[in-house]
Amino acid sequence: MPLDRHHAFALGETVALKSRKTVPGGAERFLRKIVQRVRSLIHTMEIEEAAESFRSGSIQGTGCRVGHSAWCANFGGKEHITLGRNVICKGVLRIEKWRPGTLVIGDDVYLGDDTLISCADRVEIGALTMIAHGVQIFDNDSHPLDPLSRERDYLALLSGSGAPRPEISHAPVVIGDHVWIGMNSMVLKGAVIGAGSIVAAGSVVTGEIPPMSVAAGVPARIIAALQPAQAASS
Repeated sequence: MPLDRHHAFALGETVALKSRKTVPGGAERFLRKIVQRVRSLIHTMEIEEAAESFRSGSIQGTGCRVGHSAWCANFGGKEHITLGRNVICKGVLRIEKWRPGTLVIGDDVYLGDDTLISCADRVEIGALTMIAHGVQIFDNDSHPLDPLSRERDYLALLSGSGAPRPEISHAPVVIGDHVWIGMNSMVLKGAVIGAGSIVAAGSVVTGEIPPMSVAAGVPARIIAALQPAQAASS
C-alpha cells in the first residue's frame, strides 16, 4: 500500500467523520456527478488497457479475467506467457528483456493485487493455486552479485546505452497444483513448492517445500504437515 510523503503528519489532510450540516448546492452536486463520471471512465479505461496488454502479450485460455492494476509486460513473444482457463490476475507478469523466460500458469489460478512475477528462466504455477496480494516471484537475481559488475550494469541502465547486461543468476521456479501462497511472501529462484502446500504470509521461499506441507519464516521452513482432508478444506 503506497504511503504519501506526509504520512506521519497527515492530520491536515484528513476529514472529520461528523454529520454534514449544510446541504450541497446545485453546482456542487453537478460537479460531484462529473467527478464520479470521470472516475468511472478512468477506471474503465484502465481495465481495458490492462486487458489489452494481456491480449497482445500472452496466450490465454477461456474465461481469463484481469483487474484494473494488472499488467502484462512481455519483452519476448506471446508464447513466453501462457495462461490456462479461468485465470484471474490482479498483478504484474513480466518477461525480462535481458533474458526472456517462459511463464506457464495453470487453470483456475488466482493472482492477487500487487503480485509480481519476474521471469528470465522459467516459472510454472499449477492449477487451482492461489497467490495472495503482495506476493513476488523471481526466478532471477535481477542484478549481478559482484559489486563492480552491478555498478557498471546500473550505470549502463541509467544511461540507456543498451549495453548487454552481465551474467545474472537464474533458475526455474516450480509451484505445484492447489498451493496457497500467503500475502507479502517471496518465492526466489530455484524454489520448488509441492502440490497442496501452504506458504505462510511474509515468508521467503528459497529451496524445496515438499507436497502437503506448511512452510513459514525467512527462509521458509516446514512447520507442519497437511492431511488431504485439511488441504481440501483450506
